[in-house]
Amino acid sequence: MLVGGRYLLVEPVGEGGMGRVWRGYDQLLDREVAVKEVLLPQQLPTAEHAELAARTMREARAAARLNHPGVITIHDVVEHDGTPWIVMELISGRSLGAEIAAAGRLPWQRAAEIGGQVADALAHAHAAGIVHRDLKPDNVLLSGRRAIVTDFGIARFMNATTQLTGPGVMIGTPQYMAPEQLEGSSVGAAADMWALGATLYTAIEGVPPFDGPTIAAVITAVLTRIPTVPEHAGPLRDLLGALLAKDPAQRPDAQTVAHALAGQRSGPTVVPGPTGTQTVHAQAAQHTHPRLPAEEAMPTVTGIRSGPVPASPVPAFPSARQGAQRTRIFVAVGVVIVVAAIALTFILIKLNAKTTTPPPAAAATSSGHPSTAPTAVVDKVTSVPASALNTVGSGGGAFTGKIQAISGNPAPLTASGKPELLYIGAEYCPYCAAERWAMIVAMSRFGTFSGLATVKSAVTNGAGEQEPFPGTPTWTFAHARYSSQYLAFSEVELSTNIPDTSTGGYTALQTPTSAEQALLNKYDAPPYVPSPAYSGSIPFLDFGNKYVSIGAGYDPGVLSGLSWSTIAGDLSNPDSPVAKAVDGTANNLTAAICSMTGNKPATACTATVRSLEPQLKSL
Repeated sequence: MLVGGRYLLVEPVGEGGMGRVWRGYDQLLDREVAVKEVLLPQQLPTAEHAELAARTMREARAAARLNHPGVITIHDVVEHDGTPWIVMELISGRSLGAEIAAAGRLPWQRAAEIGGQVADALAHAHAAGIVHRDLKPDNVLLSGRRAIVTDFGIARFMNATTQLTGPGVMIGTPQYMAPEQLEGSSVGAAADMWALGATLYTAIEGVPPFDGPTIAAVITAVLTRIPTVPEHAGPLRDLLGALLAKDPAQRPDAQTVAHALAGQRSGPTVVPGPTGTQTVHAQAAQHTHPRLPAEEAMPTVTGIRSGPVPASPVPAFPSARQGAQRTRIFVAVGVVIVVAAIALTFILIKLNAKTTTPPPAAAATSSGHPSTAPTAVVDKVTSVPASALNTVGSGGGAFTGKIQAISGNPAPLTASGKPELLYIGAEYCPYCAAERWAMIVAMSRFGTFSGLATVKSAVTNGAGEQEPFPGTPTWTFAHARYSSQYLAFSEVELSTNIPDTSTGGYTALQTPTSAEQALLNKYDAPPYVPSPAYSGSIPFLDFGNKYVSIGAGYDPGVLSGLSWSTIAGDLSNPDSPVAKAVDGTANNLTAAICSMTGNKPATACTATVRSLEPQLKSL
């Protein structure tokens, strides 16, 4: 069947309450497309037919105004035999609803990744005055790591005066409709935030927050009941509670939620401890590992600091287990968390001496024990051409890190008469995994590494919960040696990536000295992080007590699915996403190191690098 004289329908790929979607072929532009056929009820009166047709035209016009990677692209809208058809971008993948049905439920880390993208798309739509009004798992498409919001079928302009719906007409799915929407009140952007909360709840728990055997039962639940406390939401629990607040004025907006959830992807790993205060003495011969829920686990813990729980401005989830609830969130430095209901207490690591188990000499590279890195790969990573690095510069926006000048003119951090770079991270941490690539590129301009071993970031922790960016290919500094006439280097890999079922976290690897721990306590805290909640984040870098960097310099997703060899090869191609992210971050790290070494050597501290140093203080 040919629609609009150019769109050949190939096969149906999905169907909803108001439309059927076909895989199509655009004969004019020689490309595959998705074609949505609006299914109007049979024997529909002429007036109502016209109303639905007008709604569809408005959908296309509204959605076509949006230009965002998280919003389905509308190519065309045509009428064929009296039926409106919408021609859209064809997405290769399945809906979030289908993903939930297949998996039962998703790890909270994956839900956070999806939710951050959906919230960003909603923020874009809301800024254009468009409300979705029917957000639900079936209207979120997944293609690889990308989440795309589709079916703005009942979208309306917030400043429009024309009502597309009449009395008695329900538009939307009750399980995902906000209370004010069900009551027939004026609906704004806050209704989409309720729907996002209900969608994420469903993704994490496998069931909607409100359900029932009939539509009336569902509506009654939405209007009068508080949802059951989510058991698998981890640090997202209270954010879900905020999104599902009955009062729309109490819900966070889309931009706020997008920023908060973006921290799950590109921020430093922030690990809270349990509510209350527990003390484990640093001098104990055997370090104690508190048993934490999967989403909180952090190995090598000897002390926990807790703060007061902020009052919640929204109804909280009631629970008999409130005293046992603990939360963790991965947050990008600079992102402001405005959901005050998220109570966080954060781990402080206080240990005495570094101990390292050498890597097996001939083990296969895996997500477990590290193995000796192939010489060819090491050579590529440690000798990226200066021409490629100079071409990349600051990374063209791929570098999203924050390198800050330390205030107060503290005594320089030195070792063996040379300025010292201190790194504290962990093998399981994907953000540390990303940062190590850039560190090796940068530090190889000042000296040489030996004994580098390859390893992957963790897939699941000791409690079986999936980590973000699982299995990111990387390196470990625990077994490496670094020599340079310009720079001293101290590394602390706090834990392996090997799950420890007894703690829910990972097996211990190295521990910082008391001096290193003191620096972590002093500079991995405000004002170098936005609030005390972020204290103790990793990766942590101290550039000779002159600059400090906390968190990854770029999105670890850049490395997802790539091999060590591919990443290493891409570093010399300044046009590749890998080079822009890794080399761009490396150049910024190099600028900070050059400020420590007096811009020596000149081969490292090039004009391109020196031009970046004045920007560091304001990053």
